[in-house]
Amino acid sequence: KLPEPLFPKDIPHGEGAWGALRDAFIAGDVDMAGRVLMGFYGSGTDYREMSGSLYYAICAKFAMDALPLLTVLAATQALDSVDWGDRVPVHFLWLLPLIMRGGADAPGAQAVRDYLARKEHDLDFVRTRLALTDKSAAGQPLRDAILRGETPAVLDEVFAALKRGGNGAVVGAQVAIAAAELLAGVAPDDTALLDRAQIALRAANAARTAVMQVQDIRVLPIIFHVANLVNQVARTAAGKAVIPAQGTGTAALGGGLIEYSVLRNIDRQLAAGDEAGVRATTRRYAQMTFPARSLLGTFSQVVARPTVAADANGRGMLVTQAAGETFLALTPQQQGNEGMALIDAIAHVLLTQPRDTALAARVEQSLDLVPVPAE
Repeated sequence: KLPEPLFPKDIPHGEGAWGALRDAFIAGDVDMAGRVLMGFYGSGTDYREMSGSLYYAICAKFAMDALPLLTVLAATQALDSVDWGDRVPVHFLWLLPLIMRGGADAPGAQAVRDYLARKEHDLDFVRTRLALTDKSAAGQPLRDAILRGETPAVLDEVFAALKRGGNGAVVGAQVAIAAAELLAGVAPDDTALLDRAQIALRAANAARTAVMQVQDIRVLPIIFHVANLVNQVARTAAGKAVIPAQGTGTAALGGGLIEYSVLRNIDRQLAAGDEAGVRATTRRYAQMTFPARSLLGTFSQVVARPTVAADANGRGMLVTQAAGETFLALTPQQQGNEGMALIDAIAHVLLTQPRDTALAARVEQSLDLVPVPAE
């Protein structure tokens, strides 16, 4: 049963349908939110307008668990793969209850909204500037503020990076890298902090993707919110970071320096639990400018090996996806420098997961026994 559509022209809200959806989200009114979305759908509104309104709404109550953001991203990516069309209503009926029961407002989220409400922090300059995006506008100062600063410094650095010529996606990528640096240093036995840090990384990648999907400055505050979210986790983790143990000798690049041999070494190092060796070898791989997708493919193959019981929350797969998406969005130069933190985070998470490779070994063995069809 679909809600009765409330068409945009019939909404008496000062901010139109976007404002009405935001108010429904704040109030937890699933029926009204559904009516607004069905009004978008019934009036033939562009699907990016629908996506944008959802991202705009969740900024009004940015959940500490980031569930609304992650769920909206999953829903829109799924619809992108099937061209939206008549699949939209049932998908939104699945989505709305999930985003409405997101966790409490993230610490510092109101500070973000207050900051952006000030006239001097108006983001309209991003919409009106004519210069090309400067991909170097966000970098180490922003990451330092996120990992070691307080909320005002974080928000000022995000705003300054946008002022210097960065767009939301460029800044969002650096927020994700900061989250990866944090995640890669969490103690393997600190499950609670691991979960918070991996959610922060996934949320940063989701925000980066959101501002690429919907290039509307009303969605841009989501970058400030995820920067604050990562900063809150970093402050919780202060003094708890660990350094991976030194390699056990498996870091040597046996088998030569061709791409396949290096990838096989990374695979073996992961199997041996040699995190320092993986870090060393992935950096050599980057220095030799081999394809990033092949490296991520190796991690994806590894993450598919544990049984469902061993990785019940899917942390390894989710982090591999989010960190991998951000890594591929970087320039080759960034991939070989600050982007390596994303690869470190993947390796660190994979090595914190319980491993049961017996099933994977049987699958791989059976695949090896399948005869290759003749040409």
